[in-house]
Parts: sequence; C-alpha cells; structure tokens
Amino acid sequence: MTENSYPKASWNISFIIPIIGFINKTIVKIPFIGRILLSFSNKMIGQIIPYFTFLGFRKTATYENAIWNWEVFLSLIGAQYSAEKISPDRKVYTIFKCPAGYCQKRHLNACKVTMELDSNLVKRSGAKLIVEKRFPTDGICIEHVIRS
Repeated sequence: MTENSYPKASWNISFIIPIIGFINKTIVKIPFIGRILLSFSNKMIGQIIPYFTFLGFRKTATYENAIWNWEVFLSLIGAQYSAEKISPDRKVYTIFKCPAGYCQKRHLNACKVTMELDSNLVKRSGAKLIVEKRFPTDGICIEHVIRS
C-alpha cells in the first residue's frame, strides 16, 4: 500500500488518539466497571471499523483484506511501524511508538483493553492478531497478523 492511497483525513484521527488513550487510562482505573466498559466498547468498535469504507477499509473478510485494513488503521492512528512478511500466511508489525501513549507498566491494563479493538478489527477482516510484545512491559510493540 502506498502512502498516497491512505485517506487524507488521517491526521484528524491521529490527533485524537492520545486523547482517547488518556481517557482509556483513566476509565480503566474505575473499580469493577472501568475495564468491562472499555472492553465492551473496544470490541464493538473493532467489529464495525471494517464497514467504514469511506476511510479506506475493506469489509470483505479475507487475509489480504485483514492486512490492508490493519495497515489503513495503523496509518489512521498515526502509528510509526515497519512490516515484514515472514511467510504467505504471516506478517509481523513492529510499532515503534504507542499512538495512545501506553508507555509505562501502569498503563498495561489500558493497553490490553485497547488491543481488544485491534484484535477484533483484524478478526472481522479475516485474520488473527497475536501480540508478541507490548509497550508497557517490553518498550516496543510486536504484533503478528496470521491467516486464520
């Protein structure tokens, strides 16, 4: 995917991601309901994102569309990443800086809940997302998109 094929409005979305990250870090601390609330909302958002074709997503569930949608999503949220195709059924993404600002160990719960959105987006698009490393614990984020 070339840089020019990404939606032009991506800067608007990437601008609000740190704000959403801050809100998530706050909500996840609410006893009993915080994590449940975020988990539910992130799962639902991950399910519907592929239908936002006006942002460049493809709604048909295939491995190729999962790769496409994941890269569009990473672009929209302003992620700095590299991608390496390991095999025809696996692509590994290294994300160098967390767009939501989950950088410290105390942000681990917010990170995990937010990854539910990512996982559901890729799953709904036709693949599976496996998180190998996370920013709060490892200082880098490594994720695998694999054919399901």
